[in-house]
Amino acid sequence: MSAKSPNLKDRRVQQTNTRLREAFISLVHERGYEGVAIRDVVQRAGVGRSTFYTHFGDLEELHEQWLKDFPAQSNGCRPPLGFAHAFLEHAQPQRGSWHGLGRKRDGAAIQRRFRQHLVALARAELIQIVPQQRPAVIDVVSRYLAGAFAEVLFWWIDGQVRISHAEIDKLFYRLTEPVLDELRAY
Repeated sequence: MSAKSPNLKDRRVQQTNTRLREAFISLVHERGYEGVAIRDVVQRAGVGRSTFYTHFGDLEELHEQWLKDFPAQSNGCRPPLGFAHAFLEHAQPQRGSWHGLGRKRDGAAIQRRFRQHLVALARAELIQIVPQQRPAVIDVVSRYLAGAFAEVLFWWIDGQVRISHAEIDKLFYRLTEPVLDELRAY
């Protein structure tokens, strides 16, 4: 099912969209993905059910929209792979509520969707970096980088390590530079 198309330039529409996403994410952190229903989201956001369906077709579409917001947040971050910085910056204050996500019953589904999204983000950025490269090579490197980033991110979120998101970002970027150099030369 697909949502109706609200006027995304309208400030009220943007505010409602934001409230729905924030309500959804806070509920997922509290209850896990499987424990959240549309009625919970609309109640927490303070909107009607029909308003939800004006913005989103279902919870899956809402989750996808939340994931798609990160590339927009990465604008202005140093290339390449600026999305990694945006994810780390977002996760820093929420590490405690994300802790244990991978061990919850629905954590595997959320992680799988998250990894797929990371692959798409990495692929989009790699195509900009090396537009002449073959799609199969871009796909291999996209999966490699997305997998590495996801592993580090979930380890950091779930661990008791005392390392800042800025340090993780710097390390990931430095470790990624040789991969990108190799891709450019391939």
